[in-house]
Amino acid sequence: MDNQTAIRMELNKIILLLAMQRIQKLISARQKEKKEKDLAKVKLEVTLRYLATGDSLHTLEALYRVGRSTISIFLPEVCEAIYSALKDYIREVCKIVCLFVKLRLKQSLFLSRQITDGDV
Repeated sequence: MDNQTAIRMELNKIILLLAMQRIQKLISARQKEKKEKDLAKVKLEVTLRYLATGDSLHTLEALYRVGRSTISIFLPEVCEAIYSALKDYIREVCKIVCLFVKLRLKQSLFLSRQITDGDV
């Protein structure tokens, strides 16, 4: 199974996520050298794979040829960067879900009242 399948995200979406300004700043200090950009990409791939599959650090070490101790250092940093970059989006999605749930509850209450009133 290839890495792209394992994390269930197309490579162009990974690159788009990596390209977000905040994540780039938080993952790598300097964005000038290609090697550092590649390192940031690998950090994001490893983190997304970990989040998607729950693979052990030992498995990730073997798949990406990155040491477990290194992964354990950057994993929380990348998760924090992802959260920081997406927190406004997450809040908006939560608001929409809450509104949807409230609407469904109102509809349920309305329907249950109609059924109760109709039986009388």
